[in-house]
Amino acid sequence: MRKTWVQNIRDFFLRHNDLKSVILFILVSALMWTVMKLNRVYRMQIPVPVHYTDGAGHLLPDSLFTDTLKLEIKTSGWQWLRAGWKKPELRLPFGSYTAKDLTLRFFHRFFNDTNVLQNSNLIINKRRKKYTYIKRMPARVKPRVIVPEGYAIRRMQIVPDTISILSVTEISETFDLSTEPEKFKVKPGDSILDFRWKQKTGQLIIPAGGKIKLNISPYARAQTDVAISIPAKWKNKIVIMPSTVRVYYKRWRSAKPDTVSWKIGLAGKPGESGKLELQIEQKPAGVFDVELRPDRVDYLQIKQ
Repeated sequence: MRKTWVQNIRDFFLRHNDLKSVILFILVSALMWTVMKLNRVYRMQIPVPVHYTDGAGHLLPDSLFTDTLKLEIKTSGWQWLRAGWKKPELRLPFGSYTAKDLTLRFFHRFFNDTNVLQNSNLIINKRRKKYTYIKRMPARVKPRVIVPEGYAIRRMQIVPDTISILSVTEISETFDLSTEPEKFKVKPGDSILDFRWKQKTGQLIIPAGGKIKLNISPYARAQTDVAISIPAKWKNKIVIMPSTVRVYYKRWRSAKPDTVSWKIGLAGKPGESGKLELQIEQKPAGVFDVELRPDRVDYLQIKQ
């Protein structure tokens, strides 16, 4: 009959009584010592870094916004061993917290039955104290980008499109953003530009910078004369002067051939002013920077 591993170990030690008995004694002693140590209750101090995030969950710079919570705890070795697998830190939305608040949050996350001593201490980063307000807002800015002659910006995107502003005072809804540098000179092959936000006294913009994604394409200038369209309900009731308008425009060279014609109509309705503004009701694809000359016409009402 085949022996079990327990029987094999027993037979091994019975055959080698001296050396193997010593080894077994050492192993059992070490195991018992470890169990005794883990069953004991310890009193210790641990530093817990407190990181802060903005309204979107992005981590604020550690150099400015990391506080330290120094805790004195009383815990068993088993509890500390279980909690030791997790990194002792806290990540919280930016705001004002007391040592008691942070202590409760920490132990809610890392421990269940630990007795917390009352002399925990929160060391606040001195560089963070002056910032009391935080606001999340879109990156509303239109950088000044200078392109080569015959080219224009087809598409422009700011990345990231949302920023966080920390301030010593309340932040206005009309907060003015500007970039560094203030203007960019680009070449036809450029598609990504790096920039930094211009920081103001008493305020901090996070992240500190970003990228401008560009699509630059060549265009051609053109012009055409278009007859002004009069709504059916006004036909035979008014006469406009002039009856045509000259349209100046730019069009992407990569645009497909025209499948849609121009249509210029009247904006508003006849009144006492004697003039009507013109509006573009239809235009070919790939057209931009349109200018109408004239942009309004005179009219006369026909008496019925």
